[in-house]
Amino acid sequence: MPLRCCAPFALAAAVWLAAPSAFTQNAPVITAPPSGIHGFAGEPYSATFISLRHQTLADGTQITRATRTVRYRDSLGRTRFEFYPPTNAGDADSAEPAMVNIIDPVANRTIQLNPRQKTATISTPHTISQVIPNTPPRAAGVPGTGVISFSSSGNPSAAPRPTVEDLGYETIDGVIAHGRRVTRIIPAGAEGNDREITVVSESWTCEELRITVQSSVIDPRSGESTMEAQDISRDEPDPILFQIPPDYSVTQQN
Repeated sequence: MPLRCCAPFALAAAVWLAAPSAFTQNAPVITAPPSGIHGFAGEPYSATFISLRHQTLADGTQITRATRTVRYRDSLGRTRFEFYPPTNAGDADSAEPAMVNIIDPVANRTIQLNPRQKTATISTPHTISQVIPNTPPRAAGVPGTGVISFSSSGNPSAAPRPTVEDLGYETIDGVIAHGRRVTRIIPAGAEGNDREITVVSESWTCEELRITVQSSVIDPRSGESTMEAQDISRDEPDPILFQIPPDYSVTQQN
């Protein structure tokens, strides 16, 4: 079952792209999109995101790996991502991030910090940056819960046919989050499987902050993965978090 914290009203989670290296498999390299750097202004927050992956091997061996990411966003739309090395279940977390990425739509640049080597790499896109006012994607209100079925291809009769279920709204770690569950059936024989495979994905998104605060994927082929936001704060982050430390050597990339 997915992790879920029930309280008065809820929140949601974030941006994930490509993995930079083996030790940060779940940590994306944040780069400027072709159309320029975009940020959401007016909704500052900070939070810790814990990702867990549970896997059971054929001999019954249980493997659990944990990844921690800390994120900050200020009122100007600048965002900081701190990526910590993965750990085994029960191991102590590293006190120092393995990598830090800063997206700065105000200065129209991205910064990658390497705390161990004390280096900073600045990248600047060749387009105009934009800071977008954080207008919630939908008007306030709680729509009715419903179930929608659709085909994943242009052929209505083609399989698989995911089922999307609207889970409504809940409070998660103090913010209001909107939930959605997607169930996909992989037919017998589609991947060499001798029976149907059911894959269930669930996500809870804080539409106000535009972040996913909780998610889970249950897939018999790879195990169960969960993500949970913790210690969510709506306070303004310290501006120094979006700057390059003075003792770092700096490289500018074109």
